[in-house]
Amino acid sequence: MEFDEQAIIRRVRSGDKDAFGDLVRLYHAPVRVLLGRYVYDRNVRDDLSQEAFVRAFTKLSGYRGDSSFRTWLLGIARNVAREYLRREARRTKTMKTAVESSLADWRDELAAREPDTDVVPEAALRTCLDKMAPQARKLAWDFHGRGVSADDIAGRLGTTANAVRIKLFRIRKLLRQCIESQLAQQEVPS
Repeated sequence: MEFDEQAIIRRVRSGDKDAFGDLVRLYHAPVRVLLGRYVYDRNVRDDLSQEAFVRAFTKLSGYRGDSSFRTWLLGIARNVAREYLRREARRTKTMKTAVESSLADWRDELAAREPDTDVVPEAALRTCLDKMAPQARKLAWDFHGRGVSADDIAGRLGTTANAVRIKLFRIRKLLRQCIESQLAQQEVPS
């Protein structure tokens, strides 16, 4: 079936809201392909795709036809993706700052209890890292050691960035508990 996008646009502008569904069906796949270049998570891609179409619908009166509707729509989708990435970068930075602050507080607390020892003795850290499951160790290393973003890790694992952050939180909690246990064992005389 061939679509006349200009005729569909005229129908939408004249108040036929259902006609916009034809444009969505026509351009849904190209929008998702473009968003896939920016975001790996399918759920996020779905949300951004919907946002791009909603924006296109609300801004349709501003479409002058200087370029094809497809080009105009893909420009909106690109902007939606870039805005999302900027929001995620700010949120990740805020979250990372909170985690670093929490870890710094923990180190200060540990140093206050044991002023004559290293904050986190290397042996305790190594022992705890060795006890971790290989996947957890790799996840922690990718994020904290190599600086790979939660979005990139999520894309590789086929999950969401939030799920990755939750896993990282749990890994840090387990690591902290393990280190504290190792340090407590060192305090007990044999």
